[in-house]
Amino acid sequence: MMIKNTRRILIHSAILFGLTGCLSIGEAFAYGDASLGEQIVQQITLSQQLEQQMQQVQQQISLVQQGAQNLQGLTQQAWNSVSAPLMQMTSLVGQAQGLAYKAISTASQVKSVFGDPTGTITNYQQKLQGWVGNNQQQMANVMQGYNQSATGFQLTQSGLAMTQAASQSAVGQLQALQAGNQIAGMQVNALQTLHSDIIAGNQVLLNTIAANDADKVNTVNVLNQIHNAPLVKGGF
Repeated sequence: MMIKNTRRILIHSAILFGLTGCLSIGEAFAYGDASLGEQIVQQITLSQQLEQQMQQVQQQISLVQQGAQNLQGLTQQAWNSVSAPLMQMTSLVGQAQGLAYKAISTASQVKSVFGDPTGTITNYQQKLQGWVGNNQQQMANVMQGYNQSATGFQLTQSGLAMTQAASQSAVGQLQALQAGNQIAGMQVNALQTLHSDIIAGNQVLLNTIAANDADKVNTVNVLNQIHNAPLVKGGF
């Protein structure tokens, strides 16, 4: 259902930005500079890609976590195999947070050009801001759940980063794996929520732009009808 909704919005967007006849539907997606409408489409696509990538990373981390439990410890070989997925997880967290801020900025652009009489765009921005704050708090709660503060991760302004403590000792490696596994599972759910929020919010943005473009198209159509209307003999 989520993929179907995404495809519907993408098709809606292509048709929308081809309304005036300046761009074909294909060109509406392939245009060089990212217009306002293209930013909206790209954000929907990127949020879905981030969700899928986080699911893959979470599966990789979970497999190593299960192996460590079975062996009652984490071997160096296992750590070497999981350190890259853990790093990728922190990168995806940062990309997701950056995407949320970019979506807030795009909504501001739409609001400044087309207005927000119903307040729905502002509500969308507040929802995204709340997502960032809630996601940071959930990750902080995971790290505070350990006896030692050195869980191998630390929150940053741009998201999440691994610390040197993650690889300096067997204890640090194990804690990083355990915390990383929890955070990765949490991030799968968080990115599903972000994707849903962006789909719903960007539909509002598209509808706002579409309403404005529809007015312009109607005006052009009326002018074309007047211009192309046959002259009536004897009218004057």
